[in-house]
Amino acid sequence: MVPQRGILNFKDGFGYLALSIPVSSLSGVDDDMDGTLSIKELSDHQDSIISQINNRIDLTYKTVTLLKEVAYIELNSLDPEHYLNADQLIVLTRFTLPVISEMGSVRLALKSLKLAINLFGVKDNENSFHLTIIDLSYKTEININSDRISSYLQQ
Repeated sequence: MVPQRGILNFKDGFGYLALSIPVSSLSGVDDDMDGTLSIKELSDHQDSIISQINNRIDLTYKTVTLLKEVAYIELNSLDPEHYLNADQLIVLTRFTLPVISEMGSVRLALKSLKLAINLFGVKDNENSFHLTIIDLSYKTEININSDRISSYLQQ
């Protein structure tokens, strides 16, 4: 997955966010301080990583923060020679959407859904995320950066 990119897809009452985040956005997980995470470090610090992600990614509907679960974490190395270490992680987070009757439909609710991400790294190219939002035939793109950490899914 391309670093600092993500996709948010809606299906069957859930929102699924797949996002590549920089390791440098997390604290206390890079034991050898090499700027990358190894499989061992990922395993050793999985609970801390999940906690930090849960605290720094939110999807809200109107004023209600939606329930979420970090469902999957994996090293994101684009270099096949160094697949055992990576400076990015792929994170899959599942959000539970409100009852459709309350929202009307996901597509109608996009104007009231707001995504916030505060997982920016230390390098210049790690201070923004580009996301694609998909709901059935609807597709849009948003940018979130360190100056504006949240965005409505539809302007």
